[in-house]
Amino acid sequence: MYPGHNDSTDTVPYATQETVFQDNTTAHTFPGANVHTGVSNAYPQPPPPILHPANDPEYGKPAFYPETVIHATPMHMMVETEQNNFTDDGSLSLKLSGTSRINFVRKVYGILCAQLLTTALWISIVAANRISMFQFMNQHVEILVLSVITYMVTVYALGCYREIARRVPLNYCLLAAFTVSFSYIAGMTTVRFPASDIIIAAGLTASMVIGLTTYAINTKTDFSAMHAFIWSLCTGLIVATILAIFIRSRILVILLGVLTLVILSIFIVYDTQLILGNQSNELSIDDYIFAAMMLYIDIMRMFLEILRLLEAFKK
Repeated sequence: MYPGHNDSTDTVPYATQETVFQDNTTAHTFPGANVHTGVSNAYPQPPPPILHPANDPEYGKPAFYPETVIHATPMHMMVETEQNNFTDDGSLSLKLSGTSRINFVRKVYGILCAQLLTTALWISIVAANRISMFQFMNQHVEILVLSVITYMVTVYALGCYREIARRVPLNYCLLAAFTVSFSYIAGMTTVRFPASDIIIAAGLTASMVIGLTTYAINTKTDFSAMHAFIWSLCTGLIVATILAIFIRSRILVILLGVLTLVILSIFIVYDTQLILGNQSNELSIDDYIFAAMMLYIDIMRMFLEILRLLEAFKK
């Protein structure tokens, strides 16, 4: 039993107090209620009755708290979000930007410089000893055949199998074999040209590559998405090459060389944007060997094509 409990009503009655005002009016209020002067018989609303615990339906129930929504990410969603950052072929390296992309670009151009220096050194040796090197290459044709086979096998392995191009140190060994074989083929091609033409072609190639790289960095044109356009140019080049076999014309040779230079220039811009990753398409940071090989082929093909054009203009 509680103090003031009434079993008949199960409520606790409240005693009222009578307040007499100056105008002989009275007001009956509960203790603690506000009394407004001049209002007689003013009874404010009483507080809710206190129920007996046995008759209170809410007695014994836990207190009610507003529902709190906790936004938690399930574990499987967290794993999927992390996996979305991986490359499409399941590589363990992330397609990152910023510092990782800068390091990737430095590595690609560092490898490219080593390749070009190796080839330039061999071509310089060939140009300085044209007669003896020409005789040596004619007497040892098997070295040329071996170089061509090595070139084709390494290009196929590094270009078609990404897991091979990313496996260290196998990728470096294959790239070294590719560079040596291509250098020997390039030396075999340049042995019949005078040193002056080689220097001119090298200077023109260097200036064009620097200009095209600068353009690829600053342009807003997305060459990395022009697959159909590049493929159509390559198709036209193949047709023109077939015609040049049957039609002996100096003008056709010059036009074919100019078309080849245009396509190679587009390829240099295209490959540069893939390496830099500043357009819609980009290479993964694991493809540094493949990227260096692409640029090396573009630059060397441009160099050899300029040599052919210089020879055609002299005739």
